[in-house]
Amino acid sequence: MRFLTLAAAVSSALAFETIFKFNASVQVETRSLDDIYQAAKAEGNVVTVWHGGDSITGGDALKEAFEKRFPGITLNITIDL
Repeated sequence: MRFLTLAAAVSSALAFETIFKFNASVQVETRSLDDIYQAAKAEGNVVTVWHGGDSITGGDALKEAFEKRFPGITLNITIDL
């Protein structure tokens, strides 16, 4: 019985992947970090991150370091408590 359950789960996962093609074409970033930074500034100066954590202030150090490294860009962090 366990084998049939496992087989059903695997075949369902494979069918799901075949239908939706989540890994059909992996995109590799080829721009330099400076190019991405300049593009972010041109697109509105805001980067949004969804981040796991256990406190609402858990991303404060990340925000501070990011904004110091990339002046002119605001980092909005949403913590998923």
